[in-house]
Amino acid sequence: MLVGFNYPWPGNQYITIGPNGDAQPWRKRMTADGRQLQLAKNLADLKAAGISVVRMWLMGDGNNYDGTASMVFGPPSGKYPGELHWEFKPPDRVHQRFLDDFGAMLDIFTTAGMRLIPVLLDFAFPNHVRADSSFLKSAPFLGVDVKTNSNYSQGRAAIITNLPYRKTFIDGTLKPLLDVARQHKDTIYAFDVFNEPYWCVSPLSFSLFGQPLDKGVVASFLRDCVAEVRKAGLDATVGHRLLSDVYDRFKDPDVIKPQYHYYAKTIRLLERLQPDSPPPPKAFLGEFAALTQREFDVYKGSGRYTKDDLDRLEITLPAWPALGTQNDDPKRILPARLALMANLGCELAMVWPDGSRKMRTTADDDAVIDLSPVKLESIAGVKFTKGMVLK
Repeated sequence: MLVGFNYPWPGNQYITIGPNGDAQPWRKRMTADGRQLQLAKNLADLKAAGISVVRMWLMGDGNNYDGTASMVFGPPSGKYPGELHWEFKPPDRVHQRFLDDFGAMLDIFTTAGMRLIPVLLDFAFPNHVRADSSFLKSAPFLGVDVKTNSNYSQGRAAIITNLPYRKTFIDGTLKPLLDVARQHKDTIYAFDVFNEPYWCVSPLSFSLFGQPLDKGVVASFLRDCVAEVRKAGLDATVGHRLLSDVYDRFKDPDVIKPQYHYYAKTIRLLERLQPDSPPPPKAFLGEFAALTQREFDVYKGSGRYTKDDLDRLEITLPAWPALGTQNDDPKRILPARLALMANLGCELAMVWPDGSRKMRTTADDDAVIDLSPVKLESIAGVKFTKGMVLK
């Protein structure tokens, strides 16, 4: 079984490609000795621990993905009655910086001998325009296009629900990015078109998402994107929240590498880690955590973090029922969980960071991988195979 790491925010940035001042932080941040890019150093450290695949966000909530927006009246979600709302129109052609950055990222991974799962969009991308977006100060003249300028966070549901806009997005943004990816085909483990689409359609998404989108409309958007990935000769995946989202809720028949996430939360205790008789191939585990209660208590007791920070981290905390006291030992928790997945026949299991980008002390703190040295050492040199027994 391959071991992977979620490195969603290199340079402490949620969005990693496209315009961002003079350059994205990961493209210019060097190690303390000035000898290499910090990202390249981090990839080397991960590789030394036996990690070979990294999953990384690209466009996040789309803040720097500029086009135009206009105030329109109609159904914003494809599901509910019409209302006055901002609707985003994508550019006919994505800004060249998106393509240049993606190419540079793939060059770094290729040189490092690591494979990448690029995540195109996060579930925040189609959510309501974020309240702190300065764009909302624009005069809302009905039907008048207003240019965005990296000031319009989220608010891009029209790319999913408006079929002409969807086509513009696929032709002018997704296809050019796939053209770049094809040049590094061996470096791409799978192209992830969307992270946890369930939150876009759930009637109970809590604070994660506003008015839900229609599930059928979202599913058709995923199918269209997956089809383009396959046409480009790449393996496609969707980062689903649960195993049941893969095989029941969304049914991804065209995805070459099915993916799901598992955090053993109370609401998910009935979720299986692998299906009993899945359609081939088996899904890989795109996110799981290895945080112990003791480690979380250190975060909590430090007084440095807000309740929201801690709540987000606590989501990853629950123990895996089958692993007993191994859940409490920083030296055993990660190899135990990886061994369990290997015994279930999983092809790849990818650990989520112990911390959070929002919990770092400064925006420049990218020198430390958010997985403790103890955990990296615990898996170094270990081959996770079916039938293995950890001592």
